[in-house]
Amino acid sequence: MNKEGYLRKDVATITGVKFATVQQYTERRLITASIDNPSGRGTNRRYSTGDMVELLVCRKLVELGVKHKDISKIMDILRNLKIGGISPVRDYRENIGFYVVIMNHGTEKMSIQGSVLNLDHNSNFEIMGTDFENVIIINTGDILKKIKLNT
Repeated sequence: MNKEGYLRKDVATITGVKFATVQQYTERRLITASIDNPSGRGTNRRYSTGDMVELLVCRKLVELGVKHKDISKIMDILRNLKIGGISPVRDYRENIGFYVVIMNHGTEKMSIQGSVLNLDHNSNFEIMGTDFENVIIINTGDILKKIKLNT
């Protein structure tokens, strides 16, 4: 990444997400271009590594069948969640990832838990209890490794 961030075409190449999908998620405000986010079509938005993590988390949620309105709520929670003082989708740290567990999505009982994952070591994460519906586990460590391999 240069100091100006990544253009949408670079984000698409690095993440493997189609250019149109990056644009669609940005327009639906599921993700933002946090480095530079001008309005209007044809503008050059600039995305950070954290924005790419958000993009891949959103894509994973879509693949798992989560509705866009629920993804929006989940992403808002994840952006404000702090695990060990770090946001799992906003704060990029070298060799740090997260296991994020989303339980009961699409219901009033939705909750999100997380754990820091040290990418230099084999870390274990365990969900306490098994009677949850609609459990989604996202390993941002895997996402960050994918981004790192392609940059």
